[in-house]
Amino acid sequence: MNKKDTKTLILVPSQDYLGGVYNFYKNLKICIDDDTLYFHVGESKFIVKNKVLVFFIYVFKFIKELRKVKPKTIILNPSLNLNAVLRDSLYLIIAKVFRKEVIVFWRGWNFNNEKYLKFPYSIVTKLLLKSDKTIVLYSEIGNSLKKLGYENKVFELTTMVSDLAFNYQIKTQEQDVFKLIFLSRVESYKGVYELLKAYAILKKKYPDFELIIAGNGNEHQNLLNLVKENDVKDVTFVGYVKGDEKYSLLASGDLFVFPSYSEGMPNAVLEAMAVGLPIVTTRVGGINDFFIEDRMGSFIEKKDVQSIVNKVEYLYLNKNLRQQISNINIDYASKTFKGETVFKKLKNVINN
Repeated sequence: MNKKDTKTLILVPSQDYLGGVYNFYKNLKICIDDDTLYFHVGESKFIVKNKVLVFFIYVFKFIKELRKVKPKTIILNPSLNLNAVLRDSLYLIIAKVFRKEVIVFWRGWNFNNEKYLKFPYSIVTKLLLKSDKTIVLYSEIGNSLKKLGYENKVFELTTMVSDLAFNYQIKTQEQDVFKLIFLSRVESYKGVYELLKAYAILKKKYPDFELIIAGNGNEHQNLLNLVKENDVKDVTFVGYVKGDEKYSLLASGDLFVFPSYSEGMPNAVLEAMAVGLPIVTTRVGGINDFFIEDRMGSFIEKKDVQSIVNKVEYLYLNKNLRQQISNINIDYASKTFKGETVFKKLKNVINN
């Protein structure tokens, strides 16, 4: 077999589209081998600003890349929204014209949007349910795909945590303050209002509590106003953080609280585990596939302020349990979420 015939070409969003998929492949790049290549799509460096025209320019570039590289396998990374499934359906058709194996790696899944894989959209999108292999971030997506008619093998793969995160660990000695960390988009569906109400209750009972809110979002200013209006003490908004600043912030905390209503595989939770934070989280997305109550932290109910109060207080009062959880989380994250491990699993899917 020609060396080129073993190559894998992965369609990756450009830096213009900062987000989970871009960051995943950016972090994974240091682990990939010579047989794995990236094809970046969607860059807006053209003088032409018409999105449809830019899309077809990239279709042409994709065809040119297929002829040049002659890969064996193509990996697409759609989310379940209309634009993404239409776009990647066309890329899949082109790949099949060139007789390439196609793996669809579903990076985002909205159960309300499953209609885009049904008639009449399926006239175009049905090939996404006929790919050679499919990768999902958690089992519930795989179950939905089977119900939608997908008949080939479904593999599960986690997202990854940058190796940089493992250079940081939370402090185990007694501190003057007890820090709750929230790191994500500051949006209503992330449970930020329930978190602030729960914190206000806990702060009255335990003056050593602090709350750090990291991230930007539509509710940032509203939340800031609520803190001032209600005179809630020791709440700090640090905005968007990344790299060493992010992991240093996580490692300064005592608990990671994540009361989100809906998620896929929330990377912030995995990063918090990597530095050793016990996790207080709702039962969302891929967390359900691996998270063990009282070994990795605690589950809370969605939109339930008292549930947050109870579980945070329980862990606050059980220092020895927090230490045990911290050790377990570091060990689990190190064995499961490192780039080298994730890429090995991806290669196993490709070569299966």
